[in-house]
Amino acid sequence: MKILYIIAVFLGACSFVAKTSAAAELAPGTYRAASVKGSAQWFNPLTKETRPLVNNQELVEGAVITTGEGGGLTLVFASGATATIGEKAEVTVSKFEQQTFDAATVNFKKGEPSVSSIEITLAKGNITSRVSKLKAESSYVVKTPVGVAGVRGTTFRVNFDPQTKTLKIETAEGKVVLITSANVEVPIEGGKDVEVKFEVNEQGDLETVGEPVVGTISAETLTEILSQIAPDLLQVGDQVQVIIEQPTQIITSNDQP
Repeated sequence: MKILYIIAVFLGACSFVAKTSAAAELAPGTYRAASVKGSAQWFNPLTKETRPLVNNQELVEGAVITTGEGGGLTLVFASGATATIGEKAEVTVSKFEQQTFDAATVNFKKGEPSVSSIEITLAKGNITSRVSKLKAESSYVVKTPVGVAGVRGTTFRVNFDPQTKTLKIETAEGKVVLITSANVEVPIEGGKDVEVKFEVNEQGDLETVGEPVVGTISAETLTEILSQIAPDLLQVGDQVQVIIEQPTQIITSNDQP
């Protein structure tokens, strides 16, 4: 069984080198902010400081990234993965670990250079991403307070809005399987979307309300999703894999990308 992976895209070239570790072990990896626009800042858990984000800013594990109206950026990981964050979002890179690799020998078109583990927590807003040819031992997860979605071979966007109490997943291509906190499984084919409503119960926990609603995305929405995945960084023909994971759950599959 292989862990399903999330949103990211491989770069044609990358100067990152994973930080030193034993060859067979994971160590803290490197990643940076790119294509920063508008209001965007990050909280450094090491220094306890909040600073504006600038292009090529190297970030650390546990960084909390927030964007304002009109703001946005793309996270570029040494694994070759990217995740584009939209406006009015709050995202935490909970973990990024990777095996050591030689940057001089890397060809990202053939897949990630070494085994990696990435966890991203989405508190609000949206992330649009791709992931291509992860190694069998690798994982890339995005966590939201409600629902679990796992797919292979897809391009997608996930939006989590605490104000409207809505989780929405839009699949541009491939197939997504959503499992809600009520353990309802919903397949989402390419060109479809699913919307899940939730409420806060008496214990302060989020729980889904009613049945997930599956619909068809418009051609304009499809174009918008594809345009959000850092087109200046993309390579044509990338295969993609994705997962959105609730903190206590994970989906596995034998499907091949």
